[in-house]
Amino acid sequence: MHEKTECTIDVVVIDHHKLLKQPADGVVETNRSNVFAVLHKYAGFQIGISINLSAHMEDSDLCVDEKFGKLGGSKILTTLDGY
Repeated sequence: MHEKTECTIDVVVIDHHKLLKQPADGVVETNRSNVFAVLHKYAGFQIGISINLSAHMEDSDLCVDEKFGKLGGSKILTTLDGY
């Protein structure tokens, strides 16, 4: 996470469904630009930190490389859109 924010954002998803006033969990640097991150609270915490497991993210079609560089990894998440 690049920077924490208190902003909310309106999200339009597939078939023009709208999610209004979603908390933007932070600003994340991508290969294209900085974007707002909206992360689900996988561990069920209502406030504070969350545990985002690679298995949860992969289930949402993210490609997860969580290995350290010294072990041949890149520590990068890649979306279907190439971010």
